[in-house]
Amino acid sequence: MFVRLKWYPYPCILVPVTFILGLEDQYAIEGDEEASFMCAISDPEAEVTWYRESEALSEGEKYSFVAEGARRKLLIRDIKTADQTKYSCATNADKTEANLFVEAFVDFFPGLEDQYAVEQDAQAQFSCKATHPNAEVTWYRSDQKIENSEKYEILVDGFDHTLIIKDIQIKDESSYSCATKHRKTTARLFVEALIDFCPGLEDQFAVEKDPQAQFSCKLNQPNVETTWYREDKKLENSDKYQIIVKGYDHHLIIKDIRQEDDTSYSCATQHRKTTAKLIVGELVDFCPGLEDQYAVEQDAQAQFSCKMTQPDAEATWYRSDEKIENSEKYEIIADGYDHTLIIKDIHLRDETSYSCASKHRKTTAKLFVEALIDFCPGLEDQFAVEKDPLAKFSCKLNQANVETTWYREDEKLENSEKYQIIVKGYDHHLIIKDIRQEDDTSYSCATKHRKTTAKLIVGELVDFAPGLEDQYAIENDAQATFSCKMTQPDAEATWYRSDEKIEASDRYEIIADGYDHTLIIKNIQIKDETSYSCESRHRKTTAKLFVEGLLDILGPEDVYAVEKDTQAQFMCQMTKPAADAVWYKGDEKIEESDKYRIIVFGFLHTLTINDIQLEDEATYSVQSKHRKKPANLFVEGTDNAPGIYGHICC
Repeated sequence: MFVRLKWYPYPCILVPVTFILGLEDQYAIEGDEEASFMCAISDPEAEVTWYRESEALSEGEKYSFVAEGARRKLLIRDIKTADQTKYSCATNADKTEANLFVEAFVDFFPGLEDQYAVEQDAQAQFSCKATHPNAEVTWYRSDQKIENSEKYEILVDGFDHTLIIKDIQIKDESSYSCATKHRKTTARLFVEALIDFCPGLEDQFAVEKDPQAQFSCKLNQPNVETTWYREDKKLENSDKYQIIVKGYDHHLIIKDIRQEDDTSYSCATQHRKTTAKLIVGELVDFCPGLEDQYAVEQDAQAQFSCKMTQPDAEATWYRSDEKIENSEKYEIIADGYDHTLIIKDIHLRDETSYSCASKHRKTTAKLFVEALIDFCPGLEDQFAVEKDPLAKFSCKLNQANVETTWYREDEKLENSEKYQIIVKGYDHHLIIKDIRQEDDTSYSCATKHRKTTAKLIVGELVDFAPGLEDQYAIENDAQATFSCKMTQPDAEATWYRSDEKIEASDRYEIIADGYDHTLIIKNIQIKDETSYSCESRHRKTTAKLFVEGLLDILGPEDVYAVEKDTQAQFMCQMTKPAADAVWYKGDEKIEESDKYRIIVFGFLHTLTINDIQLEDEATYSVQSKHRKKPANLFVEGTDNAPGIYGHICC
């Protein structure tokens, strides 16, 4: 080590120069403009020498020396990491040294850049490079430090630094920073509201030479800009393609379908893309298609039928928009080209549209179901006799004033001299006039839905000649008898009490003998009074049985008198008060006179005979409507007198 000594022209003594303030370690960062060392010496006029390690330094662009009184400075410019070493300052007698520590400058190149994400994206990522590998950095969201978590992932790979933000939401839009000790880089995350498809495209089916096929989709925001693609080729409006936007709805119409149009088509927004395929195949069409069908409530079934242009083609049936499967209600039949849907147990609710769909086409028709117009009751067989003035068929419908048609066998009937058709509300009648043998056949009444048929049976008249006549009986009579004659021998007859059929029994005896028919009613009671009928196939005769309560007589008894007695008297009692009675002498009716006095008092009846003579001896009787009771008057002086005198008293 050489020390420069100051030369004096005069003899002198060398004074040692020492440091009153030594150097101290200095810290700088790569790229700093300068770093400086400072010390102070004991002689302000003394010179010093600066060293970098053992190399003496000279002033220039890199280094400068400054002397300010006792202070000495070393200025090091344009700091590099290579400047990190030991620096010293020496006097003639002393030396001080210190280290310059140069920290490598950690910068970003490139720094962060703004990022763009869409709501619901899985993640967004910020990336930057540091100028030194594995440099320590800190990430910030605005001014808040970010740590590794479920939301944030921080990655370091050599020079590369990455922040991953997961599960993007609108609230994640903010500024994000990456900082070293020396530098900070900042960028922003922009989060857009998601523009999505709801629904997206669906595969479409077309047939070569179809006039067009259409793709449609909806977006969750109106009037959004979209781009359509055929595979990867962008589509524009042209003779082949028509692009339509109506609010939320976006459509692509492909015209004049050809086999080469069979490919994928996409609609894309800035966030999402939906893709579907146009499948162009051989046409499976309907020829003929479905036709409207008409049924009536309670019909067993209704049937739709159609043909396809390809055998055994797959078909799907629909009720309105609801798919139909085989069940107790529906039967689906496919037989080669023929496709059939059978709807069973028809009700009014079955009225709607029904469709059969192939891969390419759909045919639709409607089932019309009418409320049932039915007969209740329908026609019944009628019986008539040739030359009868008329015969009549009658029936009722469940709705009023319904249009009906009458038939003789299969011949439609109209109003005429022979036939009269009558409609009164629910009631329908056919009157056939001037009955002849050729009228013996079937007759029908038909509505739109139902038909009722019965037969007119025209036969030889079985009539009554004479018919029944009213009969009169008295309570407790043994029997009453009805008799009539029929115009045909051994004809079948039915007897009725009012409307109740009579069978042979202990109570009733029925006798048929050739033309004669007899009903014997036994043990007559008041309750037997009613109408009785005898009915043949064609006619009916009716008469009434009148039953009177029994009017009976108690007494009179025999009376004995003496000739020239003032009077004799017969007495009896009736079962009803004030009943009519007639007195007889023998067969001669007795009238009230001086000779005879007749008295009625309640139940008691009295005949008084005045001025008794021998010729008054006779049989006397009293007669009610139902009974006659005799008694004898014996007058003394005749052989019959028993010698007893008296009168009847009862």
